[in-house]
Amino acid sequence: MGHRVNVLIDIDRSHNIMQPCLAKHLQLRITLTPSFLVMIGDGNHIYCTGLCPQVSLTMQSHAFLLPFYQVSFHGADLALGI
Repeated sequence: MGHRVNVLIDIDRSHNIMQPCLAKHLQLRITLTPSFLVMIGDGNHIYCTGLCPQVSLTMQSHAFLLPFYQVSFHGADLALGI
């Protein structure tokens, strides 16, 4: 069963990130990680709180299995780093 989410594709991001509330809503397995600071687009730093190691994501009929770090940010549900 699928859920629609807003995805930001960010060429300046090195990792994929997901809103923690989305991971909780989707009941994804979250691996606790040592907390580390992440710099966001406006230059502020926020903490990463965990990792969802294998999230199934389908965009325009293409399926991906991707890791997502848990970071609270504004503007989208997911951000894909490329």
